[in-house]
Amino acid sequence: SSLVTLPFGHCGQEVVGLMLTGRCVSNVFDGDMDVGGGLLLKGVSGDVEVGFLTLLESLSYCTVGDFLKHPRWPVWVVGSESHYTVVLSLAPLAGAGLGGGADQDAAGQFERKLRRAFDAKDTGGGGFVAPEVLPAILEEGKLAMTDAQRL
Repeated sequence: SSLVTLPFGHCGQEVVGLMLTGRCVSNVFDGDMDVGGGLLLKGVSGDVEVGFLTLLESLSYCTVGDFLKHPRWPVWVVGSESHYTVVLSLAPLAGAGLGGGADQDAAGQFERKLRRAFDAKDTGGGGFVAPEVLPAILEEGKLAMTDAQRL
């Protein structure tokens, strides 16, 4: 098959994924997603140097994961319906949050870690998890629930 997608003549998401992550992945979410029936969709497996954003997320067609939204460097490839653009920031902390130093960066990393744990348990993708999986999510974030909080 061709590496170029018609009608606009740009490459497919697999090629963009290969350039950004080093793996040929079709999806932009974090981790893998089990959609049932033995079908496992591969997403982005870890931190990236350069990020990716897309207009399609604002239209609710897909969700870009935190790995691609928060790259190591403040550089993002932005996909629209007809072309790609590269945007960057000269502020070194642009990808770390609101540009405010180590404490804010640590809080942002903690929040992203909890979000990944939550998303992994959100099997329906609707932003809801069963109450019984909340302790596992908090455990991954190194938080503990007391017995009173579990009720």
